[in-house]
Amino acid sequence: MSNTTDKNLFAKVDKAIFEQIKQIRNSSQFEKVSETMRSFSEKEQLIINQTLSLMTLVLPVIAILVMLVVRYNLGSDLAVRKDLEDKIVSIKENSVKLSSIERAVVPRKVISSKADLVNQINTISLSKKIDSKNIDIDNFSDSSQGGQIKKIEATAQFKKLTSVNFSDFILDLQRNLKATIKSIEVTKDKDNLLVGNISFIMFSKAN
Repeated sequence: MSNTTDKNLFAKVDKAIFEQIKQIRNSSQFEKVSETMRSFSEKEQLIINQTLSLMTLVLPVIAILVMLVVRYNLGSDLAVRKDLEDKIVSIKENSVKLSSIERAVVPRKVISSKADLVNQINTISLSKKIDSKNIDIDNFSDSSQGGQIKKIEATAQFKKLTSVNFSDFILDLQRNLKATIKSIEVTKDKDNLLVGNISFIMFSKAN
């Protein structure tokens, strides 16, 4: 394919040069030049003819080199543009992946303080018909992870929970707050209800 293109290119250049020569020979200026040439000596005419012949050989080469340089630059521009487009596509794909990961580990509700976390825990308790007085949040801490995400650590102290209450609470803690359970300590009180604490880690969008 490349060889065919180059042959066509040479053919077009040759044709254009011969057309120019034909037009020059048919012009009145050419007649004047011819008359002037006849006034020179044979040696001078020989030098002029050799010079013109050399120019006839050199000019097509120069024209071809110029066209090749132009083609090379166009090819380079296309390569840069393609590389840029690939990078944009890659950034968009990574952005989609990041958003997907964020949805998996970061809850919708922003937790900016201990009070916000307590409110979310109370919402879970209410939905599971657990008395909010039976769950307290302790050891709250948060730290920036860079960018717009921060890490939160806390401990939920609980008492007077049935086995069903306990199971539902942990499931919602993981599902709604995307929490990861670090440790669980649990015992039973005199009424055979569960007492203990749950240490967990979660992430939240930073304000």
